[in-house]
Parts: sequence; structure tokens; C-alpha cells
Amino acid sequence: MLREMAEPTEACVLLVEAYIRPMAMTLRAILDDSLPARLTESQRWMVGFSIVSQCLFYKTNRAVAELLVGSADFSEFHRFSLAALGHAPSAFRDSPAEAKR
Repeated sequence: MLREMAEPTEACVLLVEAYIRPMAMTLRAILDDSLPARLTESQRWMVGFSIVSQCLFYKTNRAVAELLVGSADFSEFHRFSLAALGHAPSAFRDSPAEAKR
């Protein structure tokens, strides 16, 4: 599958139309409800690709990530995307009150 995605053949067209496009359009519909209207079509797709990339990374690289950082709870990685979209608090930035301390 990875080879087909990296070096597409005619089979990739069928794969995209039958399997990938319907899921991508579902994700796009969800994101269109969450993203600012000012984003371009290209930017909307990039947000979707970023989310899919995170899912793929954690699915395929979990064992290596755990070797690097020890046993960690990666089950809530979706909060990173939600925070980036402004729909959850950021775990990486101090609140304005904390930043003043």
C-alpha cells in the first residue's frame, strides 16, 4: 500500500475513488464546520492531511515512540489537533495568568 501511495499506478485511481475520497470528503465536511471561513481550499486540505498524518504516525510508529519516551499515553493525541483548531485548551502554552508569573 505504501508503495502504491508513493509511486501510484492506475490502481491508485481506483483506490482513491472507491476508498480514500469518501473518507476524505467526510473529514472535510467535519473540518468545514470547525475551520475559519478565511482559510483557502488548499489550507483546508492541508489541515485534513495533517490530522491524517498524525493518525498514521501514531498507528505505525507507536512502538518506536514508546522506546524513545517510555510508556506514554498516546491515546489522546487528537487533543493536539483540537487545540490547534481552537477547540481545546493548549497543553503547550501557559495561560495569560501563568505567563505573567
